[in-house]
Amino acid sequence: MKIRQIVFGASLIVLASIPELYVQYRLHTHNWSPLESPIILQAGTVQTSSFVTDLDGVYNVGLAFQPINIDREECLLGDRLFQESCEKLGSGLSLDWTVKRVGWGDDTPVIGPLIYSPGSFGGAGVVQTQLGNFTAQRGKRYLVELNVHNVSSELNAALPQVRVEAARIYWENWVIFSQLTFVFMAVVGSIGLLTVIFSFRKRDRDRVL
Repeated sequence: MKIRQIVFGASLIVLASIPELYVQYRLHTHNWSPLESPIILQAGTVQTSSFVTDLDGVYNVGLAFQPINIDREECLLGDRLFQESCEKLGSGLSLDWTVKRVGWGDDTPVIGPLIYSPGSFGGAGVVQTQLGNFTAQRGKRYLVELNVHNVSSELNAALPQVRVEAARIYWENWVIFSQLTFVFMAVVGSIGLLTVIFSFRKRDRDRVL
């Protein structure tokens, strides 16, 4: 009977771990951010290093800056909503952007050139503005090209990066699943662990008696 209890408890532990292991596998088998390339924004054409996408789907292209002076940087990037201090500042960034597929011959434009239009802002730990998005093919190599017309020295001092990230729809659900499977693993796994511990302790007591 005690062996059955130990096997049952161990089975619960294994059962509880499988969903979480699968979700973590799915989260870590993709490179959700294939490009985080530091650049110097200066008048003229600037290209990033090439990168490979491992999904067929939409990728977002953005510029990220260190939050040295968040309000001022957001103003310079064009985020003027509820920002009274922005009225005295002109535009701090003017550029066109293009995504090119890197091939054996000439690089082929996938999208662009498009004029930067302030729209979506955000970022965790950075000041980030989204340039736009493009549709990528798995296993293909791309680069981002910027044709800079004007840029504020303050933005350049904030260590700009070009970032390419898979759209949220591809990874957001897996993050939610990870939270649910972790709770499932904690509850069911704990029951299994307690069952195993109780069985061993009961066996030890029986031996003493």
